[in-house]
Amino acid sequence: MTRSLWREIRFLLWLLPFLARSRASIVTATNPYLQGLNAALAGRLLGLPYAVIITRDYDWDWAVLGKQAFRSVYPTRRLERAVGRWVLRHADLVLADREYYRQFAVRNGAAPERAIATRVLADSAFAAGRPAAELRGRYAPGSGPMLAYVGRLDADKFPLDLVECLGLVCQRFPDATLVCAGTGALATEMQRRAAELGVQDQLRLAGALDLDELAGLLATCDVVVAPHMGYTLVEAGLTGVPIVTYDYDFHAEIIADGETGYLAPLRDVNALAERVCRVLADPDGARAIGARLRERLPARA
Repeated sequence: MTRSLWREIRFLLWLLPFLARSRASIVTATNPYLQGLNAALAGRLLGLPYAVIITRDYDWDWAVLGKQAFRSVYPTRRLERAVGRWVLRHADLVLADREYYRQFAVRNGAAPERAIATRVLADSAFAAGRPAAELRGRYAPGSGPMLAYVGRLDADKFPLDLVECLGLVCQRFPDATLVCAGTGALATEMQRRAAELGVQDQLRLAGALDLDELAGLLATCDVVVAPHMGYTLVEAGLTGVPIVTYDYDFHAEIIADGETGYLAPLRDVNALAERVCRVLADPDGARAIGARLRERLPARA
């Protein structure tokens, strides 16, 4: 605590003169706990307004993952949350890039009239992505369907659910392949579990891909499947490929279940796999669903 406090004081002693020299008119922060605390203190000392940007539900992180935002700074979740609530309560503006995150901010003290939900920006490369036989041949050389996931392979994305889902899908579509683009701490564990389920040859971990290849991979696959997609949900939707994901986070703000994609109950791997199989069994219907999402995204994202 002493080290953390001294580090904070040193940072403020640098920050305050910097803001004064820069003639800053507003201070922004990307979370309410540490950056938000710095913004709030600097704003009060210099008489500046401050804004907090919210891009995740930190309450969910704690409830499901037992994860503090800044464990190295705050000895308890209770103290961390108290600081966050104070910061949000006094913020002049709170920007959340989904209504789901705005609701988190309001629950934690932000004034509703000062909490704004903004739109998500996605790279136009995904809208321009086109199916590529070369990518299918490289990542899913068989004749079976190709599933794709894009994102981190870390606990908060539930990547092991992907492997369980693949095992269930392969019971009906034995030649299906799941291509995962991304890196993370659970990559080795995914491979181990795939071997236990006998689908190690159907799981392809592609690692980090450049933007053009990423867009092409999504456009080439038969279905995008992801337990927790984040902004990739919008990017994948722009390719026109059908999406199957959990009904979690802001997913339902983008996808209407059965109309522009499929939502499964959170952590229900059987339901996730059932919806993937539904897409694979009806390619024409799946294309129509993907096309509807792509058409509606500009108004909803």
